[in-house]
Amino acid sequence: MKSDKTPPPVEGGQAISSGKSREAKPTINKLADEIQGDGESKNPAISLPDYGDDWFIYETNKKTPLPEITPLPEIEARFFYEFARESQTFLSLAEKLSHFSPGEIQRGTRRATLPPWSALADLHPFCCRLVRALGPDSLSYFHATCWNELPCDVKARVVQSFSPTEKAFRPATAIELLSYGSCLNELRMTSQETLELAPRWDGCNKRWLPPKEPSEFDPTWVASSQLWLGGIEKTLFRIDWSQGPQKVKKAMMEWFLNRKGELPELACAKRLPGNEFESQFFKVKDEQGAKHPRQKYNNALKGLGAMRLRGRYTLKGAIEEIKRQKKEGRKVHEPFSLHEEASSNHSTWDEGIEAARAVFHDLFFSQRKCPRYWRETAGLPEKEEPISYQRKLARGK
Repeated sequence: MKSDKTPPPVEGGQAISSGKSREAKPTINKLADEIQGDGESKNPAISLPDYGDDWFIYETNKKTPLPEITPLPEIEARFFYEFARESQTFLSLAEKLSHFSPGEIQRGTRRATLPPWSALADLHPFCCRLVRALGPDSLSYFHATCWNELPCDVKARVVQSFSPTEKAFRPATAIELLSYGSCLNELRMTSQETLELAPRWDGCNKRWLPPKEPSEFDPTWVASSQLWLGGIEKTLFRIDWSQGPQKVKKAMMEWFLNRKGELPELACAKRLPGNEFESQFFKVKDEQGAKHPRQKYNNALKGLGAMRLRGRYTLKGAIEEIKRQKKEGRKVHEPFSLHEEASSNHSTWDEGIEAARAVFHDLFFSQRKCPRYWRETAGLPEKEEPISYQRKLARGK
């Protein structure tokens, strides 16, 4: 269902001059007040989008397995798409970008200090993937269409944006080797296993200059390996095939296990590139059980579905709505227990909703992902509640 009140357009960086968007727009500093104002309106149940029909967005449970296992990139894309729909900030920024064509956005990115999508990236890096994959009609999709009802071609584009474009392990390209070699010219060897930035020679003044200060985008050197943002490691290997494939494989496995054990130590010593959030891209733990991405995303979507039902119905009404859809032959599965008489039923629903709310806050409003001063620069609010949660609070029961 479309919102009766479209979120106001906002600035997501420096403005781009465009014939399409000459109407007066609020400045970037007003974004937080506008969004918080919407959430505090007299009747938010009327002014906010109603996603009560879009509650069944998670996979079926283990008792009724799907004929085919859904690929993990699709589950991840579904998770980010549905949680992004719950953010008034995201909808406002997406609405801003919908005023411009892809060419205008590209020209504005080249000319502006902050590109027009910078505020979306500050909200969460994956927000840009969603908007770019959906294209010019992104806002209409977010407002009116849940993941299950997206056109197949649109859904395929979004899934593709969340799919790995390269193998986890591959040989370096010629350009990567050239870049690796040029970086070596800026280093000096302090021991057999340690490299550091070397002083620079100033030929004009004939003196040595101190090593240049590395930027946040420069790689971190660990022995002969470059560690880059995004969890990328680049290094060189010497392989002696004369010892036979078994010894080569054993040596490779030893290096892998040693590096896997070193990465957590490098993270504790703050030697991985980027901040605390970015260093988490160096994943070394085998996530199983509830921490597995598939289970984690589905549990969050299940709680979000319960939140959307409670945004329109009372608990009893939500249970009756699920039962009604089952009687009509729809193959839906309740997010939580349908026995409204059980004393623990109410708390089960509330716990699932609060867990989804916590996921929303950690996803878009975590200080470790985007510090406060970044948010203030981008005009983002310090905190925000999911749209369906605001509707639930407005109902009062």
